[in-house]
Amino acid sequence: METPRDKIIMILDRLGMSVKVAAKAMNIKEETFRRNRSGTDPRNYFNEKNYTDLLDFAISELEYLIAYSFTNSTNADHYSDAVSQIGRIFEEYPESKKKRGFSLFEELKAVVDGMEKGSVFSDMNLYAFLINDIVEKSSALENEPDAFTIKRYNNYVHSGKKSDHPRWISFINCRRQQAVHKILLRNISQQL
Repeated sequence: METPRDKIIMILDRLGMSVKVAAKAMNIKEETFRRNRSGTDPRNYFNEKNYTDLLDFAISELEYLIAYSFTNSTNADHYSDAVSQIGRIFEEYPESKKKRGFSLFEELKAVVDGMEKGSVFSDMNLYAFLINDIVEKSSALENEPDAFTIKRYNNYVHSGKKSDHPRWISFINCRRQQAVHKILLRNISQQL
């Protein structure tokens, strides 16, 4: 059976982690770490908490590296472009709405349609964040009959080819599941 010491040494060896970093991750002194690693001091030993601390540290570092690589990838360009377009549309809205033929809904619809292309939007959290941002900013505009709403865009999607909007369909399904989940939680908490 593997001891915490065996598992810790395996992580260090596999990741090439230094004693200094591992000791800091486990919140122990370097000297204590060295004695525990060598197994020479009978009073000192690694325990399960040391192992889980090191594992949690390794996982958080991995999450950071994944997020870092994401922000530096070409996929991030799709997200940045969408954020920029949304910001520009709302920033220019006071002037744009005076122009003949301007449609706030059409402008925002084009951005959301474009979000079907970038693979970064397969992350439903990013997709939902931008959709919710668009809806919130649209609803903040007073007396705007051409605002972007979930219902309006959903009607547009269902009036055409739904296969052109798989992310939107997933987003709507996710919203429905969350709504049902909230209702069930509320009912359970009332019964307790």
